[in-house]
Amino acid sequence: MTFSVKERCPVTSPAVHALRLRSPRLAETAAELDLLLHITASMKQKQPFSLLSYTVLDDAFHLTLQHEGIRPLRLLQQLAARYHNSLIESGRGLVRSDFQCRTLVTRRSLLETVKYHHLLPVLHDYHPSPDAGARSSYAAYIREENGFIDREAVLQSFPGGTDAFCRFHERELSTAASSLQLREYSEAYLTALYTVTGSNTVNI
Repeated sequence: MTFSVKERCPVTSPAVHALRLRSPRLAETAAELDLLLHITASMKQKQPFSLLSYTVLDDAFHLTLQHEGIRPLRLLQQLAARYHNSLIESGRGLVRSDFQCRTLVTRRSLLETVKYHHLLPVLHDYHPSPDAGARSSYAAYIREENGFIDREAVLQSFPGGTDAFCRFHERELSTAASSLQLREYSEAYLTALYTVTGSNTVNI
């Protein structure tokens, strides 16, 4: 697929940030995964941000936000506090967390980050394909399965609609013979982000 968006075309206002919450044993069960997403959806109702993508791993929660007038890292810390307090109340115990936040300054870096988030469950062998589970927002894009993903900010870059969006994700999957190759592709995504952002570090 030929990517038609100019590589260094800036992301339009409002600001866009990629966030990561990392914590050992973050979501060990489907119920804990659902709780994390429920808290995110609840905060979205009260805070002025759009949620563009997410994925949940056993030890990390990745999400992309578009917003005006909020402090995204503080928002992530508040989300983590609510989640961990709920786990403590359920008897799971206290776990350590760390947080990372990165500004996405180009349209290409936004789209590559969304794709990276959606492929992470495949790269980590949770699911055989991006739409085969609830660990990422990919299914919300192609089947509109939940009401808290804001699809249009990303889909407007794909004149072919969701079919083109799927091809954007699937070109690597269709050529990879193994999960090892997929992991190599994930490194290529990060290299692409270095290129389009001009940054020496990408904290995803």
